[in-house]
Amino acid sequence: IFIADRRHGIMRMDPVSGKVQAFIGRDRLMPDYKGVNDLFFRSNGDLYFTDQGSTDLRDPTGRVFRHSASGKLDMLLNNVPSPNGIVMNPAETHLFIAVTFGPQVWRCGILADGSVDRLGAFQTFSGGYSGPDGLAMDETGGLAVAVNRLGSVFLFDRQGEPAFRI
Repeated sequence: IFIADRRHGIMRMDPVSGKVQAFIGRDRLMPDYKGVNDLFFRSNGDLYFTDQGSTDLRDPTGRVFRHSASGKLDMLLNNVPSPNGIVMNPAETHLFIAVTFGPQVWRCGILADGSVDRLGAFQTFSGGYSGPDGLAMDETGGLAVAVNRLGSVFLFDRQGEPAFRI
């Protein structure tokens, strides 16, 4: 089991023994470590994760990383105002990032080598005290977006059309 721990980095827990140890410690993310927030595994074993900390519109230095299955760590983005939830579409061709203080969900293409392609806003929210937090993707490419301060989950179809608010 993998854990995004704001203080320590990406941790790995053995479900049998309960032992927790660093997988990607904050030392590997220095000198600009913010505080990791969420993670997603691609089917090939690549790990994508957000380094959010206290970034926002006045400090848009949040980062998104990929740790390849072979162990290589790459920073994919370093200009995100509060990167939070992260998920891929079912075809694993696009990465979605909840930009809490954007308040948007960004969508970027993923090239065959795992690097990022074009980046744009998939959804923009009206604001308020906070924006998108957690993300989940269904098998058809529908995106669920939790907006915690509103107590709501918004569901969008794969084209970005709103389907439901729960």
